[in-house]
Amino acid sequence: MNTAIARLAFRSTLSLFSVSLLFAVFASASASGTTLMSLSVNSLSEQAEFVFEGEVISVEALRSGNRGMVNTYVTFRVIDIIKGDTGATDIELKFLGGSLNGEVLEVNGSRLPQLGERGIYFVESLSRDLINPLLGWSQGQYLIKTVDGVESMTTVDAKPIIAISPTEVVSGSQSTQTLGASTGTPSTQSRVLSPLRIAADPNAAEGIVAIDRDSITGLSPDDFKQQIRALIP
Repeated sequence: MNTAIARLAFRSTLSLFSVSLLFAVFASASASGTTLMSLSVNSLSEQAEFVFEGEVISVEALRSGNRGMVNTYVTFRVIDIIKGDTGATDIELKFLGGSLNGEVLEVNGSRLPQLGERGIYFVESLSRDLINPLLGWSQGQYLIKTVDGVESMTTVDAKPIIAISPTEVVSGSQSTQTLGASTGTPSTQSRVLSPLRIAADPNAAEGIVAIDRDSITGLSPDDFKQQIRALIP
């Protein structure tokens, strides 16, 4: 069985305890501004190279690279492709960090997908070397929860996603309008967005409406995917 692999070789002369500092420098200096910078759901859909629904079928921590850093290789079974193509039924992504033989290497803000989880994932690149291959890190992964046979979408911190409210840039100005997720009608409110914004909630892109209430059922996976497909150019 063919497997598409996103290679994330991390080459550094820094020691292990410096990874958190490196991450902070990377996030502020990188042109893409993945982790600390806020992404809108529009940008998430437009900029991701590959978007798919998948299930984690394997998680393996190994040493790799010139410095022997711990990396975690996560293999997904691809259930549904929303954007892009890998030509494979499985995809393997490599994340810096993990646990190996009692040694734990953590990158602040970078969540490792767990064995058996199912979700919708926005992959920044299948070929570039990245610390975390998901666009916006946790802003680029949303989980599918099943309760009493009913599937619904949540953020990685288990908040139900009740709507997707994309932003529309008003031509000739800096303001944006928030669109109603279910009706498609413009909101009466608008706001000004700076080019770079610190993520208020690093676990969800702007426009992903999630609430901290277990009693609420989130969007179905099919509704979530349909609305994401509508944002893909």
